[in-house]
Amino acid sequence: MSSLLKILFFIFIISYVIRRLSPLLLGWLIRDISKKTSSKYNNGHNKKETQNKTKKSDNLGEYIEYEDIE
Repeated sequence: MSSLLKILFFIFIISYVIRRLSPLLLGWLIRDISKKTSSKYNNGHNKKETQNKTKKSDNLGEYIEYEDIE
């Protein structure tokens, strides 16, 4: 009988601890994931902007001046 009470008490304590710690752990996990995704997005976005700027200057070609024909 006493071993059954110990097991139930142990289960009760574990469930109580999980209920108290789960909001903290989920909050930390969400903040961590959002920081990682925002840093990846910002780094990738900045790289694309610099690549677009260099591509524009490299692919311009010759300037042709057209004259009006009367």
